[in-house]
Amino acid sequence: MKTLGAVAMTACSMFLLAACGSSDDKGDQPTAVTAAAIEAPEQPSGSLDKAALVKAADANCEYEWQLRGRLGPAGKIASGIAAQWSGTVPVMEEVQGLQSDLQVDSSVKKTWEEYLKANQAYIDSLSEITTVSTDEEAGAKSAAANEVAQATYPPADELGLEVCTFTPEATVEKTEMENPASLDLPEPSNTVDEAADTFMAALNSGDCEKLNATINSDVGTLPAGDCQYLFDSFANLDVAGSQSLGPVAYVELKGKGDDPRAGTMTFVIDGDGVLKYSNNGVIIGGGIHPPSEGFDSQETMDAAVAAIRDEDGQAFLDIQGPDSAITEVAEPFEGIGDSEGGKVIAAAIRDNPDVEPMMIGANQLEGAFIFDTGEEMYLLQNGHFPGSETAYGNFGYWLLPSP
Repeated sequence: MKTLGAVAMTACSMFLLAACGSSDDKGDQPTAVTAAAIEAPEQPSGSLDKAALVKAADANCEYEWQLRGRLGPAGKIASGIAAQWSGTVPVMEEVQGLQSDLQVDSSVKKTWEEYLKANQAYIDSLSEITTVSTDEEAGAKSAAANEVAQATYPPADELGLEVCTFTPEATVEKTEMENPASLDLPEPSNTVDEAADTFMAALNSGDCEKLNATINSDVGTLPAGDCQYLFDSFANLDVAGSQSLGPVAYVELKGKGDDPRAGTMTFVIDGDGVLKYSNNGVIIGGGIHPPSEGFDSQETMDAAVAAIRDEDGQAFLDIQGPDSAITEVAEPFEGIGDSEGGKVIAAAIRDNPDVEPMMIGANQLEGAFIFDTGEEMYLLQNGHFPGSETAYGNFGYWLLPSP
């Protein structure tokens, strides 16, 4: 377990967002197997001594961390950060209610009340972030919340809590598919582990030029500020595990020792056939975990494709969410954004009305789909919204090399 990671205070640049974009009635459609439901722990009765209190309180905190791990990645810009805490604060309040209902004996009552008071103040400070509208405001209120959090540590340490003020270490639980599609997908010339080693070596070097050599060419060249964000966030972390879906792969990073940093890295096959870094997200406990029951990645991807075909710009905007780089569309709605690639993928979708996006995998970070026209093959993605258990959106696309 690691000490509590700081509330995100600096929003990363938009390049990290721009490349990103199951119900019971899907029949034989490919979909990801969803994660098991999370149940609240049974609450003990009677007056609890120190050992019994710690056991019960840590079980409640473990429940909280599990719930928070289903709420998508941390926000990257003000809209995403506000959404993240809008979804997280109710979970923390639920668990604070469980903790407050525990009956404790006199030997720990004073310290337990100090912890509850400090934790409530922390929750209240996080509530302030739910209304931010600018990155500057998000940074200031996040910094304030980090300061308030410090008061929870002394009483937690005095009691001996081992979960409540420690961030869970990132783990990996690979996605499985129901009714997987049989597709002839391009295979990268490197493995996901080789891609991770190359990326981490560049990241650990602190050299922006070396880092750019490991970035997918569709992302473009990162300026110094973007490189520094990646260095600060992910350099010198360990690889906790990975999962490859062929043209897209995921690597989970975790901190060494007491370092609470972690992150889920996405790698997409580039035009030269090599898996290269494309995006990241930070999810409690790790992003390479099955999506939550009821996740809507397929539905929103279908809606995005339908909006493109109908040239309905407003319908397309309606499925973008927190952290989206797409906040407006041109009319007539002929392409995604201003890039030539956005026009190409829109034309491919409209020119192939019988082709539908086929899911190849989904996790707590994103959903991944193949759109195969017969002449060209595209990887489509949509990201898990911060603060929501089931909502996915923020359409993204990549032209894949021929298999």
